[in-house]
Amino acid sequence: MGTRVEDAASLRLASAGGGVIPTLEEVLRLHASRHTYLFAELKYFSEAHTPRKALGAAVITFADTQQPNERFHVISFDEALVQWIKQLRPMLRTGLVFDDRTRFARVQAACPSWADVLLPRADCVDEALVAWAKEVGRPLYAWVADDEAAIERLTQLGVDGVLTNEPSRLVAWAKRHGR
Repeated sequence: MGTRVEDAASLRLASAGGGVIPTLEEVLRLHASRHTYLFAELKYFSEAHTPRKALGAAVITFADTQQPNERFHVISFDEALVQWIKQLRPMLRTGLVFDDRTRFARVQAACPSWADVLLPRADCVDEALVAWAKEVGRPLYAWVADDEAAIERLTQLGVDGVLTNEPSRLVAWAKRHGR
């Protein structure tokens, strides 16, 4: 039996390591007391798997009931999904994730007002991208930087933030650099 998309935010899952993966509500509560940003990435596969509007409606319901703060962002590679959510809830912070320069060139030409933040893959970030993002007033958060060399390169380029799978490495780097 499958899980309804509307129930996914409160779903309890066991991890491969035997621990329990926290629910989105639990993550949001933990996040509320910290000065960090929280990015909830929506994974849209197909209408047959999870209808786009059902996924978007579940996020909107979650946001309406949980009232996340301004550091909570709904992000996705799926432009149509992010646009639809932003259209229905303009105050909800949204972001576009991209992983290739060709797609970004299209985004750059359109400069979408529905994307509050832009999230390029780390190897797509260069001086020109950072300069353009600053020019149009869009924060740029690069993903995923799991080693200190990548973190250093991205911060020297001037990104607004770095997403990582290795937060302890990012914290250690930040402490060594007085940040």
